[in-house]
Order: sequence, then structure tokens, then C-alpha cells
Amino acid sequence: MILIIMTNALIYTKPYIDNDRYIKFKEYILSVVEGNLEFVRDNQAKYKRLYEESTGNDKVRYLREGKRTQNLTEEAAYVKGQLDVE
Repeated sequence: MILIIMTNALIYTKPYIDNDRYIKFKEYILSVVEGNLEFVRDNQAKYKRLYEESTGNDKVRYLREGKRTQNLTEEAAYVKGQLDVE
């Protein structure tokens, strides 16, 4: 969620900051997005498997982790779309 806020702020301030600063902030945001997507790629299948194998509080824990990976993926898609990145 924080990357969405940062992206919206960057887009809003683009006319008011120099291009080098804009590019620096954009690169930072995109580097965090890529790190988040790497985390999702590395852990999504594991969390799904652990969710399917667990019960009780552990099942809820892994359900939350699965939801977190979903949120990170959706956030990445939004940020990339706003910053015109594929």
C-alpha cells in the first residue's frame, strides 16, 4: 500500500521536481516493487502448500501470508501501470 501512495505522490509532484530527481524516485520505487515480486515468486507456492497442510491457527497464518503475496502482486501491477513500466 505504501508504494501506491509513493507512486501517486511522485506522479503528482512530477511537474514540480527536476527530471533527475523524478527518475531517481521512480527507480527506487520500481526496485522495491521488483524485490516484492521476487519475494512472491520465491514464497507463494510454499505458503499455499503450508496452508493446505495446516490446521487451526497455522492455517489462518498461512492464509494471511497468501493474502499478503496477493496484495504485493496487485500493488506491483498498479505501480507499474501508473509509471508506464511493463
